[in-house]
Amino acid sequence: MVTNIGPYAFRGHSNMTSINIHGRIIKIDQGAFEDCRNLLKINSLTDDENVSTLNIPDGVERIEGSAFYHCDSLGKDKQDKLCIPKSITYVASSAFSYVNNMYGVDADPDNERYEDRGCNGLFTKAD
Repeated sequence: MVTNIGPYAFRGHSNMTSINIHGRIIKIDQGAFEDCRNLLKINSLTDDENVSTLNIPDGVERIEGSAFYHCDSLGKDKQDKLCIPKSITYVASSAFSYVNNMYGVDADPDNERYEDRGCNGLFTKAD
């Protein structure tokens, strides 16, 4: 069973417009989707649902540096917010660098590590 999307796995795939990430994925590695400049949607796939938006599926724990670097089109289609699930324990500061069209970030209120504070950012909760 695949549990990680490896380093630079889809780097530079300019024809990719959407990706389907299953809830069994635990880690999105460094540069996994770097320079996928036409990527519009992240589809969260679980056994029971297919949600087309900018949802990182619950189950993903880590999003490494430059994972979505220069994915210029993310959010451009509907200006969606990026949804961070409760399972996320680490998001690298550069994970979404140069992704400028997203409307904002929503962190699951049950996430023990991050919160969105109602603005266009992701904050580490105080210990």
